Amino acid sequence: MDVDVFKQIEKSLSKAVEIQQCRKEWMFQGKWLRGGNIHYISPNKEKKVWETVERTTKKDEGSIDGVDIIALMKNPSQVEFIQLIAIYRPSVNHVSIELPSGLINEGENIEKAALRELVEETGKHGVIESIGNVTHADPWKSNESSVLCTVTIDTNNSSDENLKLDEDEYLETFQLPLRRLMNNLEELQKKYNVVIESKLYMLAKGIEFGQKMQKN
Repeated sequence: MDVDVFKQIEKSLSKAVEIQQCRKEWMFQGKWLRGGNIHYISPNKEKKVWETVERTTKKDEGSIDGVDIIALMKNPSQVEFIQLIAIYRPSVNHVSIELPSGLINEGENIEKAALRELVEETGKHGVIESIGNVTHADPWKSNESSVLCTVTIDTNNSSDENLKLDEDEYLETFQLPLRRLMNNLEELQKKYNVVIESKLYMLAKGIEFGQKMQKN
């Protein structure tokens, strides 16, 4: 198995999983986020402090916060497109090009959350094709987790719904050809001075790698 290479580093990391996390001390709490310090005991029995942020909506350490959506569709010529969003992000003071995404509401499962967010942010209806593993985008600073869902947009349901946005969301939706995704993202960034969400950029880079491997 390819993953057996992990055995070479497992021993050196084994002490890290013995770390005792004593408590979280919150210094700030807002509507969506809280931030503070994690106090813990290292394997060397030393007291340590780690800065962290967390979603206020997180139910417990094992709960999944949200969904990211790869929404695909084909036009009449069978060219595959990906549905994206362009949204203003105050943190970077730019329009950001991203995958549709959102939080899982109370009582929702992953599938329901993904399809709801797709309608709210793109107006499109879809069918779940696959659900990925739980991942952490920034484990060095947060326990925020999400699941990547692949969805096929239902082209037979042509009556798109109006976007259902929060009052402080400024968002538009658009499509790009999947095959030329990296080239188009780089052109958008250069021409319109937008920022590219890292998860979307890595998806585009993965497609680019796959295309190069097929040629070889």
